[in-house]
Amino acid sequence: MILHISMATSLFLMSLLMFMLDSNPCTALSWRNNSLVDDIGIPCPVSPHPFTMCKSEAEAYGYPCEDHKVTTEDGYILSLKRIPHGHDTDNSTGDEKTRQPILLFHGLFVTVGLMFG
Repeated sequence: MILHISMATSLFLMSLLMFMLDSNPCTALSWRNNSLVDDIGIPCPVSPHPFTMCKSEAEAYGYPCEDHKVTTEDGYILSLKRIPHGHDTDNSTGDEKTRQPILLFHGLFVTVGLMFG
């Protein structure tokens, strides 16, 4: 019985050690705050989140989507999404009428994902 507990403990510690050696703090943190992670002493390059709203919501339903980052005069960074046309049309012909842009705001305690679902 003691041998099984000792073996299980050793296996757990070996697995934990392998996980710690394999994990990269830059990969875990840089997409979350979208900035350099230097609080751990390692300068990490910024990497985008792999599941953006455009990829997971709009493009999943066949709409083209563009991500834009806009910095205001006071330094506030906005993340804007643009859907240039519907999934049935292509604006490359230029024959269509110019359409007015629509600005959507989600409500309090509501996510933007509800607008596409």
